[in-house]
Amino acid sequence: MGRPSDARGRLIEAAISLFWRQGFSGVSVDQICEAASVRKGSFYHFFESKEELALAALEAHWLRRRPMLDEVLRSEAPPLERLGRYFLFIRERQYELAREHGRVLGCFYFSLGIGNVELPRVNACVREIIAVYEGYYTKLLTEAGQAGFLRLRDPAEKARSLFRFIEGMLADARLHDSLEGIEHLPRLAFEFLGIEVPLTPDQELRVPA
Repeated sequence: MGRPSDARGRLIEAAISLFWRQGFSGVSVDQICEAASVRKGSFYHFFESKEELALAALEAHWLRRRPMLDEVLRSEAPPLERLGRYFLFIRERQYELAREHGRVLGCFYFSLGIGNVELPRVNACVREIIAVYEGYYTKLLTEAGQAGFLRLRDPAEKARSLFRFIEGMLADARLHDSLEGIEHLPRLAFEFLGIEVPLTPDQELRVPA
């Protein structure tokens, strides 16, 4: 059944994978234990409930994701270049996940948070993470406006709209289990912002500095 010393970590990793694919309500404690090769009694040694595990899964996933966001979005590169890198990162990450799991997964936080009104702590955690994402977007859009690439009345409002635009594309890709809808996500995201970005001959973005 695996080493007991790493049982908690295996439960968290199994939960991330299962919650992402099937949502919170679609996964049982028994399924998580089976995927993690952990006895059910050990589950309740580490977590009082499935909700407690979901919170731990959110924290673990975010601890891995935030450094990646910092690397892409907080570099010294011009703001539009950072945005372009981020949009490409989203697309390539979805390709990678689809190869790994055999289907399109979309956004982990939305997969776990949507439809779970009876889990206020999980929803509150998801909202906190979304607020951080929107903070990144606001900073970049503010910088892009200061550099003359954008004219925005309210960068924070546009950041929220951009986040929802991208999440909508990811949700649609998951619903149809098709990557076709996000193939052009980088270009469409720039167009949503009112920025026309030229393409190279191999159809990659050529982002202005």
